[in-house]
Amino acid sequence: SGATATTLSSLAMSGGALNLNGTAATTLTTFAMNNGTLSTAAPLTASSLNINGGTLAGAGGYTITGATTFTPCTNCGIYFYLDGTTLNTQGATSQTVNGTSVIYTYLSNGAAINNTGTWTLDNLYVYQNAGTLGSFTNTGTTGVVNVQGAGSTINTLFNNSSTAANSVNVTAGTLTLGGGGNSSGAFNVATGAGLTFTNSICCGTATHNLTGATGITGAGDITFTNYWTNTVNISGTVAANSITNSGATTTLNGTTTVPTITVIGGTLNVNSGATA
Repeated sequence: SGATATTLSSLAMSGGALNLNGTAATTLTTFAMNNGTLSTAAPLTASSLNINGGTLAGAGGYTITGATTFTPCTNCGIYFYLDGTTLNTQGATSQTVNGTSVIYTYLSNGAAINNTGTWTLDNLYVYQNAGTLGSFTNTGTTGVVNVQGAGSTINTLFNNSSTAANSVNVTAGTLTLGGGGNSSGAFNVATGAGLTFTNSICCGTATHNLTGATGITGAGDITFTNYWTNTVNISGTVAANSITNSGATTTLNGTTTVPTITVIGGTLNVNSGATA
């Protein structure tokens, strides 16, 4: 029931459970999550965060003002969980990819990731675990998500309201979005890279709404598909190397500039004409 803010030099979790039950905020210089469970009732702020596993929980939430780094071992996966809490990333977030290492992040009970810094995604998977659907939101004037290397998958809500240039920038690999969401910021997809909108949330409906004047730019390959019911609505312009619709109900309301359209299944509505 403490009323005084707690300032620590560092906190390292390697197992067990730590519950910060006080009502005052905690401030850390360095913060490492390797295993175990940390829960905080009041806001926790850290200058940096290194993640190699474990669980963050608690209504207070976590704000990282500097670097957040995922550091898996060589050719293995790490498992990181957010349970009913919020992780705010304000600095540079990145993954150290060692061989075929993969980072699995599971969101439970409405957990949320809010980014106003720069996330570099490479072989990162964000999955829904249990309870209310979680979310990954890229926001503010400086929020940027860069996708490179092996690409990444986000199977929770994905929202992009950032006004930064190329706020979602896929330079290599494929970014797969499988939980729906609302985005006013544009997606840029480079030549040879891909962007896929699908529904990987059993067994309901996902809706992806891109509401900005510019929906998708670049010369990448765009796919609209589904495991379960998937609806994609894009208000603004779309420019791409190719569009493939293979199960979704997709509506493109802005000018579509693309040399190749392939329809395998579902319904593709192009309402403002298509040009090569």
